[in-house]
Amino acid sequence: MALFFVAVNFYNVPCTNIILRCIDKTDKSLALGLQTLGICLMVFPTPIIYGAVFDGTCILRESIPCSDPSEGEGDCLAYDRRSLRWTLHGLTVGLRAVAAALHFVVYVLAKRKLAELDARDTTMQTINVGQTNDDSNYQLSPHVQDGLV
Repeated sequence: MALFFVAVNFYNVPCTNIILRCIDKTDKSLALGLQTLGICLMVFPTPIIYGAVFDGTCILRESIPCSDPSEGEGDCLAYDRRSLRWTLHGLTVGLRAVAAALHFVVYVLAKRKLAELDARDTTMQTINVGQTNDDSNYQLSPHVQDGLV
């Protein structure tokens, strides 16, 4: 499991490199700031989700004598360890798999966009080769025409 998390975290540096290479020089700090903001906003519900996982696997709760039912339940005294293990790790692996799938989608879309840009550059080079320069009024010397230079 530890090797899985190490392997999944190898995408942090390439993601930052992609942002730094794709953004104009003047917008790099803004792009990194927006990336950090996005990560913070996506991390916000994590304690709530994992808290629900722990609460869902509780098998024995502390009873609070003479308490108002609106105050909620007591602390969990025992968990179903097998269920907690599978739910906790299953949720983590599932979320990581969704992240990896989204990274793959971004990779495919970026590769398509790169192919489009390469095709457009090739087309522009072909158009530029067919154009004549303003230097067409000049004639080559006989030595250049014969390949002596």
